[in-house]
Amino acid sequence: MNFNDPDRILFAIEEIEAIINIQSDADDVLDQILKKLLELFSCDRAWLFYPCNPNLSTFKVAHERTTPLFPGAKTLNATVPMTRDMAEYCKRALSNSGCPEIDPPSGQKMSNDIALKFDVKSLIFMALKFQNDDAWMFGMHHCEINHHWDDNEMSLFKIIGQRITKLIETVILIKQITESEKKYRQLFDTVSDAIYLISDTGRIIDANQGACTCLDKKKEEILELYIDDVDQNFSVEDFLSFWDKEPFNTPKKIESIHKIKNGDLISVEVISQKIRFENKTCYYGIAKDITARQKTEKSLKESEKRFRNLMENVDTVAVQGYGFDGTTQYWNKASERLYGYTRQEAIGCSLLDLIIPPEMRHGVAEAMRQMAESGRPIPSGELLLMHKDGSRVPVISHHTIVKVPGREQELFCLDIDITERKQADAEREKLQKQLNQAQKMEAVGRLAGGVAHDFNNMLGVILGYVELAFEKIDPNQALYSDLKEIQNAAERSADLTKQLLTFARKQIIAPEVLDLNDAVDNMLKMLRRLIGEDIDLSWLPADPLWSVKIDPSQLNQILANLCVNARHAIADVGKLTIETQMKTFDQIYCSGHAGFITGDYVMLAVTDNGCGMNKETLNNLFEPFFTTKNMDEGTGLGLAIIYGIVKQNNGFINVYSEPGQGTSFKIYLPRFHASEEVQEEILPEKPVPTGNETILLVEDEPAILRMTRMMLERKGYSVLPAGIPADAISIANAYVGKIHLLMTDVVMPEMNGRDLAEKITVMCPEIKLLFMSGYAANVITHQGVLDDGVAFMQKPFATNELAKKIRDVLDEPPSINQI
Repeated sequence: MNFNDPDRILFAIEEIEAIINIQSDADDVLDQILKKLLELFSCDRAWLFYPCNPNLSTFKVAHERTTPLFPGAKTLNATVPMTRDMAEYCKRALSNSGCPEIDPPSGQKMSNDIALKFDVKSLIFMALKFQNDDAWMFGMHHCEINHHWDDNEMSLFKIIGQRITKLIETVILIKQITESEKKYRQLFDTVSDAIYLISDTGRIIDANQGACTCLDKKKEEILELYIDDVDQNFSVEDFLSFWDKEPFNTPKKIESIHKIKNGDLISVEVISQKIRFENKTCYYGIAKDITARQKTEKSLKESEKRFRNLMENVDTVAVQGYGFDGTTQYWNKASERLYGYTRQEAIGCSLLDLIIPPEMRHGVAEAMRQMAESGRPIPSGELLLMHKDGSRVPVISHHTIVKVPGREQELFCLDIDITERKQADAEREKLQKQLNQAQKMEAVGRLAGGVAHDFNNMLGVILGYVELAFEKIDPNQALYSDLKEIQNAAERSADLTKQLLTFARKQIIAPEVLDLNDAVDNMLKMLRRLIGEDIDLSWLPADPLWSVKIDPSQLNQILANLCVNARHAIADVGKLTIETQMKTFDQIYCSGHAGFITGDYVMLAVTDNGCGMNKETLNNLFEPFFTTKNMDEGTGLGLAIIYGIVKQNNGFINVYSEPGQGTSFKIYLPRFHASEEVQEEILPEKPVPTGNETILLVEDEPAILRMTRMMLERKGYSVLPAGIPADAISIANAYVGKIHLLMTDVVMPEMNGRDLAEKITVMCPEIKLLFMSGYAANVITHQGVLDDGVAFMQKPFATNELAKKIRDVLDEPPSINQI
């Protein structure tokens, strides 16, 4: 097209304007303009890319029109790298004040690598700059020829670029307005408060979703309402009259009453303003429901009133209010009684001068100053403060800052008089020392039990060899009587070790027939001192009640330990209940409750409403030395002592507890019957049985292993000896005959007897089991090493005693065997 004719240039501009005016979609308009440029300039490619930024690493062509032979980056959907040459194009375009640039210069060849990649022979381009957005790049390519761009072409290209700039600016502006309106509408609709736009006639002309929710109406229903349909404090006339006197754009905050869904009325806080909207006077209002806030404020006022009444009338807490300078501003009746000053005498005076002893005033004044600066209360502490008559009053004192509605902060001092508590503490400390002594004795007993275990092994060796020696000499020999003395001494020593090994039963006991009600009655005074005044002790005896037989001192231990535990479980004030009942358990009940035995029982229950216990604590509750207390608060033996006492008296104990729900200990002691004191009939001793079975004997003490082997072999048994569990497993695995009995020590270095028995039983399913230990059977089973009911021999043992036990085990049916 010849652009030397001005009419042709004008015609080209009119064609571009027609495209802009006819098309509605901006992308379509730009596409049609680029298409027209191919026709007007007889070029091969026209394009726009965004943004024109030399600092980017790549760019994409946003709009493009090409001839079929020369597709561009847009058509190929290619991402173009921002090479140094392309960055230079961008810089040239941005710095040339909206005038076109060409490449290559006249008479030269194209050298730009990206241009060469896309077969560009000649190029014209310019930057399209915008006020509120990044620049675009506008350009055209000739790919078949190296076209020379004359001034008319460059002028027309610039004019078209300017028109595209205006078009894009309009698109950007519309987009920004649309996005702004969208954000405003989103904000308008998502605010939970009700928002109304009201016309100058008082009609609601817009409302948000919050208003729809509040009024339980659809938006089109709300737009038919006037302001007085919602606000009960204004008629339309009052509303317009009120705002007629107010200036524009000046927010007002008022409280009013709005009618909401179902005709209910709520209190609202409304922020309103008179504005100009679309050249008309309008009003908007944001209504926040403050019904809950008003209720809260009312509750706070009532709470403050109750608090004041409480402070004024409470007998046990002396409350003094004072300012930051220490001047007394409040003085309740309890303060009058505690310190001797009347309200009139105290108010207006320095609190330091009234009740703080001279030697303490400097320190207390400094603590009060720090509290006023930091806002942190002065921690509670025991102090000796001053009475009006000069005497000293023991108190627990606590200072804190309280915000008093309607005035500045006020400092309060609260003084639970502890004169009587100090006396009770002394009594309780005495009792605690006695309890600690009993717990220390329990620990000593357990230590002695460990020593006795090893001593028992040695006694077993002594007694065994003495028995073997008896078989080798004539009773008429002088040596026989010497051996008899050795046997007697060893048996007496064995009796002593059995006493040491009795779990939690170290003291000498003297059981008596008791009425538990009378026994508890006699202890109530002591128990109340033990738990303190903060805990309410309730005593609920059953009438009538069966008798029990128990050492009174053991009963005292049970109650004292349980009450001390309850005291620790209750953080502040609480309740402790002791009760007795008569219980009878039948076979059906006992079958579903492990450890229960049928019969008549007297129940002693101790229940608290303290912190309770979780499942893990309950599972370990009776283990010696298990405790949830701090290092200096207990040894963990108290409940172990109780468990031992109950078991010693043929009773049982249950514990019911949940975290935060308190704890109930229920102890069941068997009912005493007078017939129980009938002496047992002495039966004639049966002959000692022998046998010929094979016994696998496992004992880690060599002397006992040799001695026990000789005992068994003299009674006719074949013995396979093993000093460690590993040897026993090897023997059982290699032995070709039948092993009838495993006789094993319970406590051994490598593994315990229970674990060994499990492994041997896998290899010899029909084998019988007999366990032995220096510890008592109830200790072994209680610690979980063995189950109740297993065959068990306590060391030391005599040959005849062992022979009888082995025969009993071997002759029992297989189903009796347990581990």
